Amino acid sequence: MDFPVSETITAVIGAIVGWITGGKVQKESAEIQNAKEIMKMWQETAEAHKVEIEALRKEITSLREKLDEMEGHIRKLEEENYELKKKLGKGL
Repeated sequence: MDFPVSETITAVIGAIVGWITGGKVQKESAEIQNAKEIMKMWQETAEAHKVEIEALRKEITSLREKLDEMEGHIRKLEEENYELKKKLGKGL
């Protein structure tokens, strides 16, 4: 079976580096890979939180608008009530 020269050289160099470093390079690579996976999870979580925060901001804005509308309606009713009381007071 023939192996391509470049793959053979890469395998031999990898084995030599692993033997010289006592496998340290491979361990660091695994640690780096693990760190990258954790960073990816954090990024995905942050993106999900951003979407949730934006939805909450929209809901808060909507609730503020409804609150302003209701307060305006209450003020109008209070003014009408005041005017009616004034008229009733004069009529007595």
